[in-house]
Amino acid sequence: MSNELITPAAMFLHKKNAARKILAQKGTLKREGSNTYDNYTYFSEAQYKKLFTEIFSEVGLEMTCDETSIVDIQGTDKQRFGRRVTLKFTLSDIDTGFSEVSHSTGEGFDKGDKAIYKAKTGALKYWLADEWMVATGDDPETESPSDSDAKAQPQRRKAQARKTGDQPTITPAQIKIVQQLYKPEEISQMLKSMGLTELQQVSVKDASKMIAYRRKAA
Repeated sequence: MSNELITPAAMFLHKKNAARKILAQKGTLKREGSNTYDNYTYFSEAQYKKLFTEIFSEVGLEMTCDETSIVDIQGTDKQRFGRRVTLKFTLSDIDTGFSEVSHSTGEGFDKGDKAIYKAKTGALKYWLADEWMVATGDDPETESPSDSDAKAQPQRRKAQARKTGDQPTITPAQIKIVQQLYKPEEISQMLKSMGLTELQQVSVKDASKMIAYRRKAA
């Protein structure tokens, strides 16, 4: 394809696809964060930032993040302060200026003043994991697995809906196309990011998005 035929939008998609390939080549990412009190590990905010700073720098993308809303929500018996934060992410091509905007919401609970931080961290992690299909957990650094349930519920509800048939599941024709467009390891990464174990559990809507994205990036 000659340079004259490459539009800013096409260049942007090409760079996003290049970023995904770099991420896929890294394989399963090691969780370096550790909560010694509850004895579990997690992929920390610092790891996310380091990982995507390197990837975006390599492919020529720039990400900015802005708060769009902060709402007080009901806490729990142990973590009585709750916050819901919505973040706006702008991903831009540093060569053309073409950009894409998306949003992510996170909830945080704390017995003190860290609820907003936890909510922002959750929103950032969820966006990076969901948008780039990173196969890691989303437990906040300073809360226990039980306290992280409220923040993880939306993602679990989506996965459960697919498993119980509340949404139409992927068709045989879509399965064949997805398997043609993606490598097995890429499919595995995507399934993990959606909280699923089998391609047959993916909804028709999500399958259509997967197919459309890869065809546009081709």
